[in-house]
Amino acid sequence: MALFASFLQARTARPPIKPPAATPVDVVEYLAHKDRSGRTQFHSSSCTNVQANGPRKRVNTACNPTICIVRAAPNSIVAATSKLRTGMEELGCRGPWDPRRGTGNPTNSSLVEHHLKRLGAEANEAGVLPQQALPLSGSISKKLWQPVLSRIADQAAAPLTRLFWRQFWIFFNLCLSSGRRPGDLVRLRTPTVVWLPDKSGVLVTMVFGKTATINKPDRFVIKDANVLNALRLYVNDCLKSGFDLHKGRPFIFFDIASNSTPESAMHTEVDKFVSTFQNILKELGEFNGETLYGFRVGNSIAVKLDSTSVEQAIMQAGGWRTADSARHYSQFAIAAAHVGENADPIAATSEWLRNLAQYSYF
Repeated sequence: MALFASFLQARTARPPIKPPAATPVDVVEYLAHKDRSGRTQFHSSSCTNVQANGPRKRVNTACNPTICIVRAAPNSIVAATSKLRTGMEELGCRGPWDPRRGTGNPTNSSLVEHHLKRLGAEANEAGVLPQQALPLSGSISKKLWQPVLSRIADQAAAPLTRLFWRQFWIFFNLCLSSGRRPGDLVRLRTPTVVWLPDKSGVLVTMVFGKTATINKPDRFVIKDANVLNALRLYVNDCLKSGFDLHKGRPFIFFDIASNSTPESAMHTEVDKFVSTFQNILKELGEFNGETLYGFRVGNSIAVKLDSTSVEQAIMQAGGWRTADSARHYSQFAIAAAHVGENADPIAATSEWLRNLAQYSYF
């Protein structure tokens, strides 16, 4: 709602208004603004670059930008509309929109519905491929372990630098083992991690982020000995550096570089962890566009490969809130089932996705 409110105040073509006074026209203008700020390329029917850079590239710079236009994906606009609808309801704008009285929720109007249908139709007619993060498996941790360990053990480095590498390693392993969205994991708070009754592992509860809220928490268990050991070492190193995670520091992955007090310390930006991960792969000469988000996809595919797995298990493996998301991100289990006999199915599928153009039939 904050973005919508800012838009209504900042636009120059109309007088500034507050969200409760918004009409369907205001909503459509806002959605059009979101559409122009997107990162999905709508290719023309004659474009030959649709698969040239693989599915990880949202925008192909070889295309003519006036023909292959960059916009928002239709589902992103639908999601924005859904959030806006909820926000308007919280402001008291409920029910169908009544154009004669100007009452109700403007997102429930036929004008907004028509706008969303038109966006979907335009995307179907254009060469818009489903976006798919490159799936990652646990085998990649073997590549990263030595470079990260050497940085943690580097006595010539500043103590806080070494602590950051310890922090990065537990965050990396948490992404790998949980399959949750990195942008949500970075917001984990210290009270949300507790031992199981038999102390065989820890129960983690996510309540802040895109995939979890206080009303709809996402809980998962970590029993992997390597992850638990990495967490223990991180807590100990924090204490040695004067950061007691047991006393008043709200975020597990707090911003080490900031000089804020424990109570006001914010979490590290997830982009910092992602860029660190990618920089290591670049140093090793093995970077191909991977992001930490790939563990959500890899975990989902791995579970889908098990013919006995039910949809609920796939949703749990990737922390997906809907069955549609679970199906979308596990769809390439079809390809993972047809890799070489001794190949890592997730790594082989990732390699296949990176070079999809080479497998084109036409």
